[in-house]
Order: sequence, then structure tokens, then C-alpha cells
Amino acid sequence: MVVRLTSEKASSCIGGDWKQLEILKRQFQLKGSNGKISVSRWLLSTQPLSYSIEGNRILLAVTGVCDAYVFLPGMLTDEAATGDYGRLDPDGFSLFGSFAAVPVKEQVPAKE
Repeated sequence: MVVRLTSEKASSCIGGDWKQLEILKRQFQLKGSNGKISVSRWLLSTQPLSYSIEGNRILLAVTGVCDAYVFLPGMLTDEAATGDYGRLDPDGFSLFGSFAAVPVKEQVPAKE
């Protein structure tokens, strides 16, 4: 996934200071290990994402769909961001995988 952090306020069903993520390129594996398409993976593949930063913590999320609770919590350094992604449900956090992000040096054109 290639994203651009914006300063524009994001719509959210979740409290907090959420900003819009501009998604320039997105690619998620829709099917889980059971071969079925999961709703959470579909949300990550198709819905707008928002972000919130507090200190060295970043949280990406599907905030425009109420009760979706799909999150990508991570830690920021000067060189990268790393973390996990999954869904929060009544049983806790269901981990789907991990992510790593680095700043892009060249300009990536916005999708039209």
C-alpha cells in the first residue's frame, strides 16, 4: 500500500483525532488461509482509511464504517513504521498479519 498522510479531518465513528489517508496504491490478499474472503480484509481493500498519531505510535483504521474495528497499530521511527493489522472484536484483537512502511523519496502521483 502506498499512502499519503493528509491534514484533512476524517469521518469517524470512533472518538479521537482522525485524519484522512490518501491511498495511492493498495493491495491486500482478500482470501484467508481458509480460502474465503473475510469482511475485514475486504474493508481494508475497498474502504477509505484514516490515521491517528500520538507520540511515536500510529494507528491506521477503517473509521468510516461503524463497528468495523479494522486497525493497523504501529510504531514510528525516523526510518519506518511497523506494526500489525487485524480486527478488534469481543474476543480481543484478531491478528491477520503485520506491516512495514518506509517514506517514499520520489513523488507518487495521486490516482485519478
